Amino acid sequence: MRRRGFTLLETMVVLMIGVVVTLSLWPLALDLLRRQQRLSARVLTVRSFALLYERLGADFARASSLGVEPVIPSAAFRLTLEPREPEEPEVVWDVGPRTAIRTERRTGSDGNVRENARGWSLDGSLSLRRDELLLGRCVLVWEPDGGPAEVFAFVPEPRTREAP
Repeated sequence: MRRRGFTLLETMVVLMIGVVVTLSLWPLALDLLRRQQRLSARVLTVRSFALLYERLGADFARASSLGVEPVIPSAAFRLTLEPREPEEPEVVWDVGPRTAIRTERRTGSDGNVRENARGWSLDGSLSLRRDELLLGRCVLVWEPDGGPAEVFAFVPEPRTREAP
């Protein structure tokens, strides 16, 4: 019995299958890397700003009310999101020129307040449309350095009262 090696055709078929599998899994791998990174980047560019938008959306989904400081229009502002449920944290967004800081405040069972803050440098500016606040919406305008402006609207859901 003689030992037989691979033919050129068999080798090429195996290589082509490997290339097709690799290229088909590439978008999935990039998405997993992006999710793993989650907002760990210190500088959010036009491409990574979607991560900040997802975080804002999640915070507004858990909020029952919104507070804005200062009352007068300003380049820097603070959004305070009150939690819908008592065990959830209060979230504060401090937005300034080219920066955003998210602070999560939790009150423990012992009454101590613990804060967890995360800050980012923005590759552009984030501004607030104050006229929309009267309609119950928080509308933010993202103006990246190298692209068109995008408008994002968030609405906190008020706490629902249970029937007695």
